[in-house]
Parts: sequence; structure tokens; C-alpha cells
Amino acid sequence: MKLDELFLRALARQGVTKCFGIVGGEAEAIRFANQIGIEFFLTRHEFTAGIMADVLGRFTGKPQMCWSTFGPGLTNIATGVCSGILDRSPMIVASAQIPNEQAKYNLTHQCIDNVSFMKPITKVSFQIEGIKDIRQKIPSAIKVSIDKLPGPVYMSIPIDVLKQEISAQEAANILEGLQIPKRTEPAAPVVANLEKVASLVNNSRYPMIIIGNQAGHEHTLTAIHPKKTLAR
Repeated sequence: MKLDELFLRALARQGVTKCFGIVGGEAEAIRFANQIGIEFFLTRHEFTAGIMADVLGRFTGKPQMCWSTFGPGLTNIATGVCSGILDRSPMIVASAQIPNEQAKYNLTHQCIDNVSFMKPITKVSFQIEGIKDIRQKIPSAIKVSIDKLPGPVYMSIPIDVLKQEISAQEAANILEGLQIPKRTEPAAPVVANLEKVASLVNNSRYPMIIIGNQAGHEHTLTAIHPKKTLAR
């Protein structure tokens, strides 16, 4: 089995079912059409792919994937990724990279430092260098995307790495050990803090509560009447 297939099967095994994007010069090395479990949607622009993964992850709470080719393809998708980090959307963002032996940032045609470029707008940004990263880095990255404040994680994959091969048995062993990640349950609220809030609201003449958008993601925000709901 080649690494491109193992990579996609590993993501599918951990709950990724949709991928939005555009494949470029790496088309021969990443075969979305042959994969079972991930449905690929060809978009008209990489920005669209990023926004689609952003919105689907935000609505479902489950990270979905967007893909771009190297160079300007990645810079195009970055706007959608930025939306994801600001709106707390779990996302798996991946793109191709020039083969390792040809990679010279800003010198080789369409070759930029993918990992450094994406680092400021993702929770985790790294490059997959081989089979071991499928077993170690991908599960932790997906867990990071949904934990605490959700957000996008980014993976760069050189074309020569996508073409690496692994035995069917070793691939099966890796896939068997992967599970759908679960989000760490948030700590229970401190009762004393809730009582303090209730007191402030109940003793206010014109109470107003300003809540960040994460409250909606946690499904804790409801339409309440402070005097009736917060009163002890």
C-alpha cells in the first residue's frame, strides 16, 4: 500500500468523511477517487474548499478536510483556514509539497515553507515525513482539532512521501490501532462563581450578558430570563 492511500484511510478511520479541494501537480501521487470512506468534492477555488470544511466542521463539531496543491494553492486555501481558527471550527487541512530533494523555499517553482506559513492560523502545523507519522502525528492532530477551543490543524505532505510504500499487513496494523477521537470533557463550573454571577445579574437594574461565540459551540447557550433562571 502506498502512503497516500494509508493517509486517507487513516483519516477516514478517525471520522473524516468529506474532503473539499483542488488537486494539482501531485495528482498522480494522491488518489482520492480510489478511497473508500472519504468523499472528494472538486471546488472551483481553494478558498471555497477552506470555507466548506470550516462551515461543515462548525455545524457538526466533527473535523472535515480540505486539500490544496502546493504554492499558491495553499495560499489560496489559507483564507478559509483563517475563518476556521477565528470561528472555532475543527478542520483537517492538508496540502502537497514539492519532493524533498527539490524543496528550496521561495526558489523552487511553487515551493514555499508550508508549515511556517500555516502555523499562525492553525492549532498545529507539521509535515508528514513518513509512515511513522501516520501512526503518531495524525491521531494527535485530529484530537487537537476538537479539544478545548476547536480549530484547524495543518499537514504538509511532500510528493515523494506520498509515494512511499508499506506492506499490507503493516498498514492493516496501523489502521486497526486508530480510533475516532473524543473531545476531553470540560471541567464542571465552580458553584461559587455561578452564584456570584447570579447575584450580579439579579441585583442589576438592566442586566446584560455578553457571551463569546464558543458558548454556542458548547451547546450551553439558551434563551433565558436572568431573574427567573439565575435566581437561587
